[in-house]
Amino acid sequence: MSRRILKWDVPVDDREHEIGGGPVVHVASQYGKIDEVQVWTHEAAAGTPQFVTRGVRIYGTGQVLPEQSNPIGSAVVADGALVWHVVELS
Repeated sequence: MSRRILKWDVPVDDREHEIGGGPVVHVASQYGKIDEVQVWTHEAAAGTPQFVTRGVRIYGTGQVLPEQSNPIGSAVVADGALVWHVVELS
């Protein structure tokens, strides 16, 4: 089975967004953006039975997380002034 690394753009907008369900390879903010976080995941090829998605949302440091949630990575932005946390929602 072929696999690949995919990039998912997740806006910082207090809403749930879909990303790939595979293992997270990296979380960062590209190009100096402070209103979007990128997540790279290791995925099966699209259209195969193994390809699944999951819901995530961005939270800031100190925000209350839902009971059923799992942090999967963080990105430092604005020269360290802000840290966004990518949280998987169950």
